[in-house]
Amino acid sequence: MYLKWALVIFIFFAILNMIFSGQFFTSYITSNIIIGTFLVVASVLAYFYDILITDRVIGFYKHVFLYMAVGILIWYLVIPPTEIYVDYFLEENEYFIQVFAGVLRYANIFMYSMFALGFYIEYRSEKKSMTPVYTSSE
Repeated sequence: MYLKWALVIFIFFAILNMIFSGQFFTSYITSNIIIGTFLVVASVLAYFYDILITDRVIGFYKHVFLYMAVGILIWYLVIPPTEIYVDYFLEENEYFIQVFAGVLRYANIFMYSMFALGFYIEYRSEKKSMTPVYTSSE
C-alpha cells in the first residue's frame, strides 16, 4: 500500500522537477535518479519479503519474477551510483567514459541474462509440470 502511494508521489515529484529544474534535456536529474532508485530497491525488497513470509518460498526458484528481481536489484545497485558522477562525463575525461561504458555494458548484460535465465527456467518448470492430454480417436 505504501509503495503505491510512494510511486504516485514520486511520479508527481519527478514531473514537477523535470519541468521546473531546467535540466530536462541538458543533463541528468540526480534527485529523480536517487529517489527512483530507492523506490525500485524498496519494491524489490518488499517482493523478497513477501516471498519469505508466504508458502511460495518452496518453489520460488521456478518463477521468472525472482530472476527479474535479482537482475533489477543488482542493476540498480550498480548503475545509479555511477550516474551520480556523470558530471565527469566530458570528452576530455576519456577514462571515465571507458569505465562508465564498461560498467553499463556488463550491468546490462547481467540484467538481461537474468531475465533470459528466468524465462528459460520457468519454461522448463512449466514444461515438466504439464501432463499430456490424450484424446480418443474413433
